[in-house]
Amino acid sequence: MYDFYSDNRISSSACGSGYTGMATTGDISSTFINPASLSLENKKQIYFEYVYKDEIEWILDIKYKNLNPNFSLGFGLPVNDYFQTGITYRTEKSFKIDYEEITQMIVSDTAVEGYVETGSFNLNTNFKITSFSIPIVFKFKDMFNIGVDISYTNFYYRKFLEEEADSLEAVPNTHTVDFYIVRPKFGIIVSPLENLSMGFTYLPESKETVTHAINPVKFPLKIGTGIRYQLSTIPLTLSLDYNFSKNSAEEGLVNRNDIHFGVSYDIHNNFILRGGLFTQGDYRNNDPRVTEQLWGIVLDDQIFTTFGISYEVNSLTLILSFMDSHLLSDGQIKQTYVNTGISYGF
Repeated sequence: MYDFYSDNRISSSACGSGYTGMATTGDISSTFINPASLSLENKKQIYFEYVYKDEIEWILDIKYKNLNPNFSLGFGLPVNDYFQTGITYRTEKSFKIDYEEITQMIVSDTAVEGYVETGSFNLNTNFKITSFSIPIVFKFKDMFNIGVDISYTNFYYRKFLEEEADSLEAVPNTHTVDFYIVRPKFGIIVSPLENLSMGFTYLPESKETVTHAINPVKFPLKIGTGIRYQLSTIPLTLSLDYNFSKNSAEEGLVNRNDIHFGVSYDIHNNFILRGGLFTQGDYRNNDPRVTEQLWGIVLDDQIFTTFGISYEVNSLTLILSFMDSHLLSDGQIKQTYVNTGISYGF
């Protein structure tokens, strides 16, 4: 359920264009969305991006904060006209939870209120999902791309006291879960017409036995599909994506169904403007009994508006993107992302 904040929305170009990219070919960062999208035009590439997320308040004075450093990088290698590959490291999801000051109390028969305070402490949680991955893409005459992204993913969770407190009783100083899994993600991009392309991605469900977990942890099935059309009269490109995640595999959650729309306008071949929007539906179970029992807060759907620019000089490209849900969202939760990227082809 933390995914509403933890998802870093990586890939600078996609962030500015409604976080679309299912049917778009591009640099090494485009494989973060569709593994089949890598198209380097016979140039090696290095890429780096950094993500900022604003702080938001949850229930009971709990605050979600950006966990630094929050970056992704990659190296793309065009082997020949038919085969391209590379390697990436990406911070897919991350956050820090600040519970602020928590008071410890014990039951006492002699106390007027039935309990006495024994101390206080600050409790924090760090959560991060990072991946090393190798995208492998086969190209067929600019008409058909097929790819797989094989990722070695680390899941890290740590709950800890900000400061030691000798007066506290029965309070664990740290609790850590740290494990790795290997997951392949598959992608296809088809271009039946010169100005039209369609894409599809498939991430199969997997399970993992994790220390401290009673049942195997489920990682949900995810499916994405999209279409991209470039106008022939003006350098304007339209993109529409659909993303599905089978979150109902986890008790208390429902499946996710999100729509993404993006536009990009190429100015003078080296300056690109982007815009768009996408939905982030609340995927907690909307049964009032479940909502009250598990979450203690009303459900919140979000609609993000996006804006981005990129500028290319020689072989260097600079990218800046914004994503914000304040304008069109009605719920209590509203978020802002800033993603900056830089790439160099050689």
